[in-house]
Amino acid sequence: MHCGGGNYKCESSGYGTKNLGYHLTQCKAYLDKLSGGKKQLAFQYGDENKLSTWKFDQNESRKALAHMSVVDELPFSFVEGAGFRYYNSVTQPLFKVPCISTCTTDVYQLFVDEKEKNP
Repeated sequence: MHCGGGNYKCESSGYGTKNLGYHLTQCKAYLDKLSGGKKQLAFQYGDENKLSTWKFDQNESRKALAHMSVVDELPFSFVEGAGFRYYNSVTQPLFKVPCISTCTTDVYQLFVDEKEKNP
C-alpha cells in the first residue's frame, strides 16, 4: 500500500504477518512517509501543562539512549537484552536499536559534546 513493493500473503493458516511487519521496518518509502510528514502532539518532559509537537528522529533517539546509559549507569549490553528490544518494539517500532559498539561511540560523542560546552 505504501511502496508498491510486492505482494504479501497473509492468511491465518499457513502464512503469518511477520514478513509484512519486517518489510515495514525496512521499507524506505514507508519510513519516509512516517518520519517526514506528520508531527504528533506530546506533553513536554517535566511539565504536563505544556503541549508541543513531536516528530520521530533516529539521531535524537540515539542521543537520548546514550544519555540514559550514562545517567542510569547501564552497561552497553543493555541494548541487546530481550526486555529492552521488546519494550522498544512496543513503544517506538521505528527506532532501530544500535549495537554495542554504536552505543559506545554515541556515549563518547556525548562526552566530547559536553566537554566542549564546559571546558
